[in-house]
Amino acid sequence: MMQTCWLYIKAPFAAFRYFQAGVYRPSATFMTHSAAYGLLLNIAGIEMRTGLDQTTTDICKERLPNLRIAVGQLAQPEVNQIYQQMHSYPVGESGSKNERVKKVKKLKRGDPPLPLSREELAKGNKFWIAPSYREVLCNLEAVLGLRGEAAIIKKIELGLRGNFNGSRYGIPFAGENNFFFDRIEMVTQPQPARWYEILEEDIPDRESVRLSITIDRNDNTKTRNSLFILGERMAQPNEKAWIHVNYQE
Repeated sequence: MMQTCWLYIKAPFAAFRYFQAGVYRPSATFMTHSAAYGLLLNIAGIEMRTGLDQTTTDICKERLPNLRIAVGQLAQPEVNQIYQQMHSYPVGESGSKNERVKKVKKLKRGDPPLPLSREELAKGNKFWIAPSYREVLCNLEAVLGLRGEAAIIKKIELGLRGNFNGSRYGIPFAGENNFFFDRIEMVTQPQPARWYEILEEDIPDRESVRLSITIDRNDNTKTRNSLFILGERMAQPNEKAWIHVNYQE
């Protein structure tokens, strides 16, 4: 039996990153549907990950529920930037070999042999330093609509009460693990919001934004994105704002 519930969420800082590398890390302009889906599953205590013993933490698609999610904007968050210094150590065999060769040349007779691991070679050294800029959304305030099985709705309700969190693996966070929510609460009726509606023709215009619906960690070409546009402020979303999030398609 399908049911509908509404969640009010508020966070002082948030970020919803794209799958990309580089010294400039932008954020989507608002919470994505994939992020909303992950937040709801976290509250419900449903584990998305296949395991932590793999090179890439994959998603266990077979056990994930099919949901319809609507994302409503109560206020436009401000986009700001933070600056930080980033450094790394060699992660490939060539990098380790090059650093080892440099250190071998500096050895004197009687010195102990060098360690073999990359981690030990990196101690006390910063091989690559570069400035990094990250976009941050300030004052995120949104309402989420959820349509799903009654059992999922019940788990979310219990999770918000703190009565069902045995399998939840961490505190819910707003896109990055150092950004936390001030409030997450279930409400009987949502506040009037501007709901993100899908553009069926997928033709960009000045006010459209691209948001992720489902993600694929192993093959980013299989990540599902779509163009959305903010509708007029309404008490409840229309059908264009209800997005089917299904990892089993």
